Amino acid sequence: MCILALALESHPDFPLILLFNRDERFDRETEPVAPHEDGCVHATDVEAGGTWMSINSHTGALAALTNVRCAGPTGRPLESRGVLVRRAVLGEAWVALHSNAYACFNMLWGTLRADGASELRLSACAPSSEGDFAVSTTELRVERGRAAVLTKTNDASGQMTGPASAAGSDAAWPKAAWLQQEVARRLEGARPKCAGRAGA
Repeated sequence: MCILALALESHPDFPLILLFNRDERFDRETEPVAPHEDGCVHATDVEAGGTWMSINSHTGALAALTNVRCAGPTGRPLESRGVLVRRAVLGEAWVALHSNAYACFNMLWGTLRADGASELRLSACAPSSEGDFAVSTTELRVERGRAAVLTKTNDASGQMTGPASAAGSDAAWPKAAWLQQEVARRLEGARPKCAGRAGA
């Protein structure tokens, strides 16, 4: 399964730690991580032209997406969810999220700032009780200075895993719980100033 883990402002030498595992077929051609002309840095899915994680080096915009394994909107062709990530880091997140053009997904997105005032959100698209495909967006509150590790998999709960996870969230996924605990443990054991010179 796809899984990501995030630790933001949890260590003085590492303002952002983001781990991501993409669960995909080995024969699906992928171009390696590289900077692009628009300032975005990411790997590229050759088949559909999108990506699963990207950061805009000009604006600090970040987006990372995991698929939700459920039937999506039917009756018309859908765009690759990797295109949604590209649109998000180019400033089109709100329009793209509500275009109803993609199969179900979770997307972590927002803006990273050097002054610590980063803004991150989790948007989730999954079938509602009425049968439509509503998108819910949650502001992620990040407590600076403590090793709060958030994880996300393929579930459709609309929640991230955290110290007080909602029932039905990723807390029920053993891999997510293990990853969260392991990253938090390593952060707590990391000595300050272990990153070398500033900006390294």
